[in-house]
Amino acid sequence: MADEQKAGAAPADKGKAPEETPVTTTTQAESDNEEEQEDTTAPSTAAGTASKKKKSKRKRVKAALGGGSAEGSESASRDDLNKAVGGLGAADIQQILKMNPALAQQMGVGEGSELSDKKIQEAMKKLNLEEIMTGLASSGKNVKDMASYKFWQTQPVPKFGESSGPVEEGPFKIVDIEKVPKEPGPLLPGFEWVTMDLTKEEEIQELFSLLYGHYVEDDEAMFRFNYSESFLRWALMCPGWTKEWHVGIRASASRKLVAFISAIPVALRVRKKVLHASEVNFMVVHKKLRSKRMAPVLIKEITRRCYLLKTWQAIYTGGVVLPKPVSTCRYFHRSLDWQKLYEVGFSPLPANSKPQYQIRKYALPDHTGTKHLRPMEEKDIDGVLDLLRRYLDRFDMAPMFTREEVEHWLLYKKTSPEEQVVWSYVVEVRHKSSPDLALY
Repeated sequence: MADEQKAGAAPADKGKAPEETPVTTTTQAESDNEEEQEDTTAPSTAAGTASKKKKSKRKRVKAALGGGSAEGSESASRDDLNKAVGGLGAADIQQILKMNPALAQQMGVGEGSELSDKKIQEAMKKLNLEEIMTGLASSGKNVKDMASYKFWQTQPVPKFGESSGPVEEGPFKIVDIEKVPKEPGPLLPGFEWVTMDLTKEEEIQELFSLLYGHYVEDDEAMFRFNYSESFLRWALMCPGWTKEWHVGIRASASRKLVAFISAIPVALRVRKKVLHASEVNFMVVHKKLRSKRMAPVLIKEITRRCYLLKTWQAIYTGGVVLPKPVSTCRYFHRSLDWQKLYEVGFSPLPANSKPQYQIRKYALPDHTGTKHLRPMEEKDIDGVLDLLRRYLDRFDMAPMFTREEVEHWLLYKKTSPEEQVVWSYVVEVRHKSSPDLALY
């Protein structure tokens, strides 16, 4: 979900936020196995109980490994990994191998294996955290190994297990535009490609309806992101946006929109080099078509359209581990009405606590504790841009914002209060020696 990455803004979206989101530099896929799932009926009580037991076991294993982060071995020292693996019991290790069959095969563990638990544990210590965590992505949606990624094996992306030695920053490959197909690839009979025109009210309403019913949701399908039409305009029509990167699939007979993928331009700095990339987002496929493998087709099409505009690199975020994360990002939400969230099942009641304690804990004060805090205004754009650039310089990978982009992402112009989707604030401190100089 790339829209959570905008620095300094608080978008007014609703949904259950994952704690960590892997970031990968290629084209977008929310989940490589999600489109393979067949429609199923509601599970029985016994099946639901078994699922909960399996989920709790997975969580226990992930917790033992340090929270289940998708980060590679660079972010966790070998000593830390050895200590984590050393703390796993035989049952936990067997659970890891069960969820990652290729890893088990690599270690020589299978039916009829005579390896002792101690030898298996020693073999685990020789692996890196990325290899161990491949089959442990949250929600159980990524219970497979690299060999199972039918689509990503065909793409120019780093593979799990590849050496992460020094490489020159830049696109994975540059394609001869003359060799890029001028027309989209074929679709299943009964479906056709369309380029969405989000300046038209009826088309953005169609996109809203598709996302409302079929976009990112939790495991129990209780909560789903609910992006308003105003939010979609803000996210998809930023400076430099192009209509060609708003790609849809319609049913030929009914003209119903059944799938969508989008991209926006972004200047991405990787250490000292700036790449002209695209940020791919909002890939959605109608639930009844998840078994038709439309997601890889959407990814190939947005890739083709990026190539035609000489964009060789893309970045996306996803809630599952796909080959191969280059970073992770964490975002937070604060409960504003804890009682309502508790009543609908979004917020759990912590152990040894009471609802009234939680309501009191999350109650908002009458006045902010931060001095000189005020809403951002147009006069603040240059100061905010300078502060943002100096902050982002700390990181090896970061977007490069222009003044126009800061104005769009942080000071979104709306025609009415109902159109507002982002609220930005500044802390202004003026120096006595120079009243005209303000620090934001």
